[in-house]
Amino acid sequence: MNQASNLHTLSDDTSTRIFVDGFKVHSKFWSDPTVHWFLTHYHADHYTGLKRGPPRLAGINQIKGTIHCSSITKSLLETVHFDSPSNLPNIISHDLNVSYSITPTFTFKFLSANHCPGAVIILSTSSSSSTSLNLHCGDMRSSPHLISEVLAALNGRKIDKIYADTTYGIEGKSLKMPQTESVKMVNTIVKTEFSTHSDSLVLLTCYNIGKEKLISSLSPFSKVYCSPPKLLMLHCLSSPHLSSCVTSDPSSRIHVIPMNVGASMHPYYVPNYRGVADYA
Repeated sequence: MNQASNLHTLSDDTSTRIFVDGFKVHSKFWSDPTVHWFLTHYHADHYTGLKRGPPRLAGINQIKGTIHCSSITKSLLETVHFDSPSNLPNIISHDLNVSYSITPTFTFKFLSANHCPGAVIILSTSSSSSTSLNLHCGDMRSSPHLISEVLAALNGRKIDKIYADTTYGIEGKSLKMPQTESVKMVNTIVKTEFSTHSDSLVLLTCYNIGKEKLISSLSPFSKVYCSPPKLLMLHCLSSPHLSSCVTSDPSSRIHVIPMNVGASMHPYYVPNYRGVADYA
């Protein structure tokens, strides 16, 4: 994620500062109780700067403003990130496709980002000086359905500024396959492997959250093993079906492993065969 401060600023008026995924670049405002912080989703490159652990120990009590996010992201923050029911910062969750006002001059609406559970894009209107309509994409997976939702929310209005997610807009990093096709392809590979080798172990590299559709689709072959921290994160998603697809039993033939065990991500995806071999 680009750490340029202007990419994380929806409003920098002294009366109403509003930042998106900007806990690190705007850390000097942690002690300001009037600041509003948006967290688009619970991936490390977006909550970077928001220290983990109990608030008192992590020093997170320095954040005096309000964090705005989806209900899933709020659950992940309270249960996983801060690991404490007390001394939490003020975290407010918001429903999708509902307009909310922070001040009389700033309104916003969350739309699904089609990314990971709880991920949102933010459509906001600011009229502090001149009225402007902005779309902050956070991390998003564009699709015909997502575009239709954005157009419906715009209701004929024109966007003045787009804060774009260009991760896969770089040449050589574009996604070639729709998500549904990639899930089908992995299922085919696993089915073939399990039918020909009785002792195969399948490893799925995953971020903190993400690839839940793949995990669910593979469960008919074998319940998917997840570590205790991963199981806690999945519990925050409040999905009984997903919970029935995973297990804490390491004898499972399919394991979820951390992304950095299976590969290096920067600057490009490079498989870590030694890490995979050591895990297996």
